[in-house]
Amino acid sequence: MTIWYMNLKDNRAVENRNADEELKFRICIEKSILAIGWGFCADFEDWSEYKVLADYYYRNDNGYPTAVKGILDMQNGDLVWLKNPITRERYLAQILDDSPSFCCNLKDFDIYSCRKASIIKISPELLMKFDLQNKKDHGRHTIEKAKEQPIIDGTVKLFDSIK
Repeated sequence: MTIWYMNLKDNRAVENRNADEELKFRICIEKSILAIGWGFCADFEDWSEYKVLADYYYRNDNGYPTAVKGILDMQNGDLVWLKNPITRERYLAQILDDSPSFCCNLKDFDIYSCRKASIIKISPELLMKFDLQNKKDHGRHTIEKAKEQPIIDGTVKLFDSIK
């Protein structure tokens, strides 16, 4: 089991995104998905067809290959830390599928590729109980693996206590 951090925020230029900075996060929570953007106006049959064109289209965007690698590397059962971009509340998600899904119907919200997940809001008390309250809670990139052993161990113990 791998522990990840994922940022669910629309990072497109201000003129291209919704003014509600929390919208992408809320949509993901409501639909039980963890999503990356990098969409564009085109129709595709499936995620692999989208990826061929997106790999070319976003070849100069350093964030794109990192996000795609992360969403591909996530495995069924992995745990993912999320943080509401406005309230800073923390959530823990568990990946429930074996590969990314394609959700171009949500591209207006910077949601194009996603993983299905079970998502649970984590109380400050639980964070404190498992010594995670003042630990790193987000990555520098859209998707990033947790590397600090105390965070990995605490996350697994927290998850085992709530599943």
